[in-house]
Amino acid sequence: MSPPVDGSLSWSNGYAAFNRAGNHMYHTGLDLVGVEGITPIKAAEDGTVVRVVGLAPQGGGSERLATWDDKNTNQIVDPGEISGLFSSERSENNHGLGITIIVHHTSTVSTLYAHLYAVTEQIYEAVVVAGRAFPVSKGQPIGVLGSSVFNTYTGGTSPHIHFEVKERPLLESPRSDSSGPYWGYTPDLPDTYGYNDLFLHFYPPPSPTPTMVALEVINEEGGSSDPDRGIRIYAGPGVNYSVFGWTGLNQKFVAHATAMSTTPGDSIPNRLWYRIDLPNRLGLATGWIASQTTNATPLVQIDPFATTVKVINDGGVGWRLRLDPSLDCTGGFPSNCVQVWDNTYAQYRSVVVWNGLRFVTFATQTISAVLWYGVYIPKLYFHDPKTTSKLAPPQDNVVGEIETAWLSESAVSSSIAVGQGAPTTYIRDMFIAAYNAEAGAPTMGTPTTPVTSFVEDFYSPPIQLYYQQFNGGSYGE
Repeated sequence: MSPPVDGSLSWSNGYAAFNRAGNHMYHTGLDLVGVEGITPIKAAEDGTVVRVVGLAPQGGGSERLATWDDKNTNQIVDPGEISGLFSSERSENNHGLGITIIVHHTSTVSTLYAHLYAVTEQIYEAVVVAGRAFPVSKGQPIGVLGSSVFNTYTGGTSPHIHFEVKERPLLESPRSDSSGPYWGYTPDLPDTYGYNDLFLHFYPPPSPTPTMVALEVINEEGGSSDPDRGIRIYAGPGVNYSVFGWTGLNQKFVAHATAMSTTPGDSIPNRLWYRIDLPNRLGLATGWIASQTTNATPLVQIDPFATTVKVINDGGVGWRLRLDPSLDCTGGFPSNCVQVWDNTYAQYRSVVVWNGLRFVTFATQTISAVLWYGVYIPKLYFHDPKTTSKLAPPQDNVVGEIETAWLSESAVSSSIAVGQGAPTTYIRDMFIAAYNAEAGAPTMGTPTTPVTSFVEDFYSPPIQLYYQQFNGGSYGE
């Protein structure tokens, strides 16, 4: 898949960016900038245009459209090639996305192009007039960049294209919450609402390798002045994927997969990345954190003695995260649970965790004969998400406030040390990471020194015991 605009990418609002529109929600696409009425918009991949939506009053009504006839077939918008606005004799509701095109690619991938100035005349005649789908090829012009919103043709927003990759060819979110679907923004990270980070399609990531490792964040990345921010969580294993948020400093997480980065997804190849579990309002979510900076400064370290819990018994609705284990959650605000703000339906919604997610524990409490586990969570959320003044910087994301939460014994499996019963890949990764840290290696790789002698020289007795117990005295089995 390729970006729908030519040239170097420039965007004003990134995927999963928080509160960029002042609505305290998360952006579902990428806002690529260009020149209104001039910049051609192209199909990101081979597919079929299945829907065109034009200008219409807020709440729906009579539709108007403009078309582009590329008479010179030069893929340039020349003077006199734009026609309209004119009535399509249909009734539509664009939900603030303005003139929009939706392209279906595969059973799980569709793209959406919003805030357009015009659609090509061929697409208009086929989809709007004749009511049939229109096949397009990757890189084929389908429209012109604009600033349309609702029934406003120009000036409704800054000139850009709102570009989405989603699971189904819909104007709205492929997955809905209890009150209904969303358009352009979701209450929590958009992945679980049926959207994808576009850069995962622009820069296909390497295949992950399963593992089971507990990590502690030991350093901080730049680009933010927030204290205890830790490091960024990305949608993929590289710094050129979208930023979901930040971990917090000294936070601990369970990594269940690793990947060695490739370019252009990352700024350098062969950097080790870890995939961690994330809480989310609507379903299972994960993100990626880097093992080190580009100059080999460690960002995380493996903690072989951390204890973890695994979420169970979610009943298909998830478990809410308490801030204080002694208090129940309440509706509205304030609540004793981690929440997000749903500006579309004007209500707070609880963030939950789902079966299979793993978290590192920091404490336990017994209250009224019920055992509670304190767990680390990434700094994605706020005590009051509706009123926070935080907004995502361009091409980055906010640092949240909440670092820990509580789950009852009914919600999790028994707490165990990660190293106990861990697959050999865990022990292997632990030794390679420690080896490279000692050797000053910039990336993770196979040790050149025999591991047995290396262990004797560098590892503490507890780590040697782990090595002997789980790896049988030989490397890589």
